[in-house]
Amino acid sequence: GSCSCWHGVTSVVMGNCGFALAPCKPDAREWFAQCLEAVEDIPTEAMVAGIDWNWETFPEYLANVEALPKGLNYGSYIGHSALRMYVMGERALTEEATDDDLAQMAAAVQEALRAGAMGFSSSRANTHIRPDGGPVASRIANWQEIAHLVDAMAELNAGIFQVGPDVSGGAAQRAFMQELRTIAINSGRPVMLGTLSTAQGDKPNPWEYQLEWMDEIVSAGARVFGQSTTRSINAIFSL
Repeated sequence: GSCSCWHGVTSVVMGNCGFALAPCKPDAREWFAQCLEAVEDIPTEAMVAGIDWNWETFPEYLANVEALPKGLNYGSYIGHSALRMYVMGERALTEEATDDDLAQMAAAVQEALRAGAMGFSSSRANTHIRPDGGPVASRIANWQEIAHLVDAMAELNAGIFQVGPDVSGGAAQRAFMQELRTIAINSGRPVMLGTLSTAQGDKPNPWEYQLEWMDEIVSAGARVFGQSTTRSINAIFSL
C-alpha cells in the first residue's frame, strides 16, 4: 500500500473512460460522486467530505489542480460522461444529444484543450453502469456524437481520444472496433484503448485479433495505441 511514486511512477493521467469531476454544476456534485462510486467503488460520502470542490468548468478544475502541492506530474482528460451530465442534466442518462447539446459539448472540449487537458475520454464498456443499474452517460451517446467531439479536437490539432472498450465479446465488441476505426482514420487524432482479451459472447476476441486490427488501422494512416496490463485484472467487490 505504499505510494506509487516510491515505485518509480512519476506521472499520472486522470479522467479515463469518461469519468471526471469536471465540468460540474454546484448542485450536481453529489450526483456526479454517486455515478463515480458506482464504477470505482469510492464512497460518495468520502468524495463529498474530502474534495474542496471549488470549480465548475474544466479550466477552473485544472487551475485548482495547478494551485495544489503535488508530488507527481499530473494530466487529465475531459470525461464524456461528466461533460454529458453537465450539458444535458438528467437527459444525459436517457436521450441522444440535440444539435445544441453537441455544440455546447464541442465548445467545452475545445475550452478544456486550450486550458491544458490531455484530450477527451469516453467509455463503451458494458461493465460501466450507474447506481440504478443503467448504463453510464457516455454509453447513451451514439457514435455520431463521439465523432463530433473527437472532430472538435481535430479542429485544434490537439488532444488524445481515450476510450474504454466494449468488453462484451463477439459481434458487439467487433462492431465497437469498426466504429473506432472510422473515427481514428477520419479524425487523425491519437486513440488510446484497453486491449483486453475476452472469451465472452458468441465469438471470442483474442489479443491477436486486436493487434491485427491496430496494424490495419495504422497502415491506413491512423494513430492507435493499445494499453494492457502485465498481470491479470482482479477486482474485490464490496457488499
